[in-house]
Amino acid sequence: MPNEENNQEQIITQEPNPEINEFSALNNEDLARFENQIKIRNEIKPVYTGYVYDMKENFAKTRFSTTKEMAYDEDGLVFNSFLHTAANYAAQVAINSEFLITIASRVNFLAPAKVGDIISFEAKAFFNESKKREVKVKGFINDIRVIEGSFSIIILDEHIFKIQKKQLDCRAFVMQSARSSSLMSWL
Repeated sequence: MPNEENNQEQIITQEPNPEINEFSALNNEDLARFENQIKIRNEIKPVYTGYVYDMKENFAKTRFSTTKEMAYDEDGLVFNSFLHTAANYAAQVAINSEFLITIASRVNFLAPAKVGDIISFEAKAFFNESKKREVKVKGFINDIRVIEGSFSIIILDEHIFKIQKKQLDCRAFVMQSARSSSLMSWL
């Protein structure tokens, strides 16, 4: 009979086998097809967000594998912010716009995840005609719902930093103009 303590250590330190993983049903062409359809900008490594395995307008399915680097403790409990990040990614893929930003989320963690778990996320977006969208996301380990939430996402015309820079430049111009007119009144 194996020692349970040793078994726990094996689970925590076990690396995913690249030959046999949760995406083995998807070949590289399938993964590439979805990756090429995604418009959102995402420089985050998929190990932190998951992989898209189905997407349509206002809908996305992703899979996320937990790793030992996500462990919250020595028992392999996964820190829930990793699940939140993966759920947020699924929500953004469901909208699939180049420039978007999550402005709010309300998430319930319903069951714990452990190192080595595979979480499947399903995201459905609503209010298609609006710049502010709501996306409902559910995450499952097998048939057990472990996370559910709602994400409020704004669709932008350009990158948020460009928008902020324009606003700051405008304020600076107004302040400079105000100073200049104050100086003119002194003369």
